[in-house]
Amino acid sequence: MSNQHQNYQPFDEDHFQKLWELADEEKIPADIVNTSWEKLAHRIKTKRVKTNSIRKFYKIAIVVTLAIFTSFIIHRSYTNTPQLLDNKNTGRLPKNILLPDGSRVTISPGSSLKYPQEFKGKYRLVHLKGKAFFEVEKNKQKPFIVKAGKTTTKVLGTSFNIKTDTITNHASISLFTGAVEITANNQNWKMLPGEEFLWEKGDSSPRIVKFDERLVACWKMETFDFNDEPLLRVFKILEARYDTTILVKNVKKLENQHITLSINSNNTLHEILEIISVTNNITFIEKKSEKGNLIFIK
Repeated sequence: MSNQHQNYQPFDEDHFQKLWELADEEKIPADIVNTSWEKLAHRIKTKRVKTNSIRKFYKIAIVVTLAIFTSFIIHRSYTNTPQLLDNKNTGRLPKNILLPDGSRVTISPGSSLKYPQEFKGKYRLVHLKGKAFFEVEKNKQKPFIVKAGKTTTKVLGTSFNIKTDTITNHASISLFTGAVEITANNQNWKMLPGEEFLWEKGDSSPRIVKFDERLVACWKMETFDFNDEPLLRVFKILEARYDTTILVKNVKKLENQHITLSINSNNTLHEILEIISVTNNITFIEKKSEKGNLIFIK
């Protein structure tokens, strides 16, 4: 035991009462009385300091506890937020993606798709930038939702094509099978197979039109066959497949021309145009602009 504990004497009220009485009777010197009262005052002050210190300690403990609890809640909310995979197509060919629920998506070059590692909650939500073809696994209890540009497409199980352009705000959603519900511009549309939701630059509101399935889906096909196809239609398909713009100078000259041709994913647009120029006696010029590639046909 330390000297501090050995020398400690408990507070004795009787002792100080006797000192007070003796002081009145002038039996002890006044300086002894004053010294005793100073010790008493010091002990009382020490107790008050200890009491204040304990109160301060509890206040700090409460603040620290609240801070730790708040940090835990924030950390838990972040860790519970699903991390999205950002799958980008940086190549020149369409890219196939298998989603966690078994749905299949093909995205075009330059496009990207964000989705979680696992679909949790009430919906299967993905985010598309660019162009993609979806083949969605059926699940009535968990609808599949695609957010693309200013549109939201909700499906249960179906196949459809979506194309968006963030520069022109163009959006098209083409339904091949099943049914979809689209939300855009604070309005809702329900579509049937063979219908296309179209929202082009300059349109005051979207519209539903019929579409050419072969033309819309050509970009994702590994092989594509033209059998006595009108040449002007071939150019439209090449535009969609290679995401370019083809401008024909003399339409009347080519409107009666046809071509039979088979192409595959390894063929470049330049190679195909070379073949067409020989078989149909045309010339073409390729130019690049801020809006993309331009092909001029003469």
